[in-house]
Amino acid sequence: MNKKAQVIVREDSRSPVVVKYADTYGPEGIDIRQHYTPNEGGELTPTKKGARVPTDECAEFIAGVLRIAYDVTEDDLAFVVECLESELGPNAIAGSNIGKAVNAILEAADAVTV
Repeated sequence: MNKKAQVIVREDSRSPVVVKYADTYGPEGIDIRQHYTPNEGGELTPTKKGARVPTDECAEFIAGVLRIAYDVTEDDLAFVVECLESELGPNAIAGSNIGKAVNAILEAADAVTV
């Protein structure tokens, strides 16, 4: 897990959403929170509007988002793995971080119901 990375969604809006690692004030996980800038040019400040996804539930959360937003099924995810392996060679992604992520999401997709 990259504990220093953060992604800012809607950065140009008045209420950007920041996605980042968090381990204070709750379980370790990914914090998805609306922010604001109190002064023009100031630092982004978190609001109470948001949620934290515990680390051990991230794959299931992502699988659920993919299923809801894009109607991605477990078969679709398996197809992605097959395409990557056919392009890069058998087991090319197995030990990589992306391989671990895709496999975790693939396993979690089984548990997601929409």
